Amino acid sequence: MKYIIFFLPVIFFSCAGKEAKVEKDPLPTYRAERDFRESPEQVRNAAQRVLETYIQNSETPVEKALETSKDNKTFSTDWVYNTSKDKYISIKVNNIPERRRIKVRRKLSFTVEPAIHGSKVKTSVQEEAEKLDKNSGEFLGWQPVDSSIQSQMLEELQENIRKL
Repeated sequence: MKYIIFFLPVIFFSCAGKEAKVEKDPLPTYRAERDFRESPEQVRNAAQRVLETYIQNSETPVEKALETSKDNKTFSTDWVYNTSKDKYISIKVNNIPERRRIKVRRKLSFTVEPAIHGSKVKTSVQEEAEKLDKNSGEFLGWQPVDSSIQSQMLEELQENIRKL
């Protein structure tokens, strides 16, 4: 009887949450900014191409095209939708554990500033992952998560600069 009284609250609290917990593969953290020797104009052109590629590859059409700040230094996207490569939920199918990759949406931006050596670039990413009911898989909305693609954006920017 003592065991039933002890385990009853444990069972209740372990089943109480309705949302599936978003887990993340451990990835190294990289800087979100980088210096380039190229002129700000060259870097801005490359940054626009990188963001346009993200917009084109979105799994859902992007509402607005690429936005540019009035001073022509910052380029940003509206929400871009994809399946995450590093975020997932753990589920069991026939009592066998599986990882299910989840959808994410991101607002991406580059800010290009002139510098004595050429250009200074900063990336910014606002990322949200889908929130799912852990039993039914029903979509419950979006939840903010840490992003890990800033370094990937900078690498793609470097590749686009080389193509100029």
